[in-house]
Amino acid sequence: MKASIPNSSQVFAVKEVFLKDCSPEVRNRAYLEADILKSLNGHPNVIRLHEIYETEESLFFVFDYFEQDLLTHLSTFEGGMPEREARSVFKQMLRVLNYLHKKRIIHGDLKLDNFLFDPSQKRVILIDFGSASKLLKKDDPTLRILSGTASYVAPEVVVDQQYNGYLSDIYSLGVILFGLATNRLPFEDEDSVYYYSWVENYLDSLNCPTTRMLPPVPLSPELLELLEKMLCLNPKFRIPLKKIKKDPWVKCVRKDPSTNLKIRSQRMSLRIDSPLKSRKWSFALFK
Repeated sequence: MKASIPNSSQVFAVKEVFLKDCSPEVRNRAYLEADILKSLNGHPNVIRLHEIYETEESLFFVFDYFEQDLLTHLSTFEGGMPEREARSVFKQMLRVLNYLHKKRIIHGDLKLDNFLFDPSQKRVILIDFGSASKLLKKDDPTLRILSGTASYVAPEVVVDQQYNGYLSDIYSLGVILFGLATNRLPFEDEDSVYYYSWVENYLDSLNCPTTRMLPPVPLSPELLELLEKMLCLNPKFRIPLKKIKKDPWVKCVRKDPSTNLKIRSQRMSLRIDSPLKSRKWSFALFK
């Protein structure tokens, strides 16, 4: 919701979390979100928190207000952003994700919907830390919480009892990058039962670096190769953040045009029949 100061033209965005009659888990998640947001104030690609107000019934977060979100901006490009512009946006996302991970924070619900866009500075702003987690130890990225949005979530989050939070964020960022470049999501199905049955096939990939087969889309070989590494089903073989920052596509280093992208025979088929604005469902544990 929007709010403004009396006799002032300044507008703010307000998020309300209902606490009355909620479970202890929901209450704890709300307070964790507040603590995380306080620790992130100051980064240009994270939504700025101004105030937090608590009443007997609710917790209110007061943020900067932006008219436009990233999905609206993306919709102005037919077939996706040009790779140069997608790279600029993606680099901002890399910076903010690197900032979070250095603070041992896992966002847990990275998706295009959770980025706002400031056209005056061509800046993306990450929002919604309701599914975020704070790791107790930097060298132990293990999480045991089911959170995220089906179209973006890494398969191990759904299947495994515990998973590497850093690498699950990387997978979701790969889905976002595909969306930026094509204006579509790489995988989405209206039938949640079908989705869960597909995710269970992830178990078959635990001993090999299986990647979903990317469809024939007009993207550069460098970008396709990076997407394959980020969307690797097996988190053990998924590219880490530090290597993404050095990737040829991110650094804009073109390879020999005669270099062909190698396709592994074990990759699974990838659906691309779902537009970005089709229905999404979320199964965050504490939403």
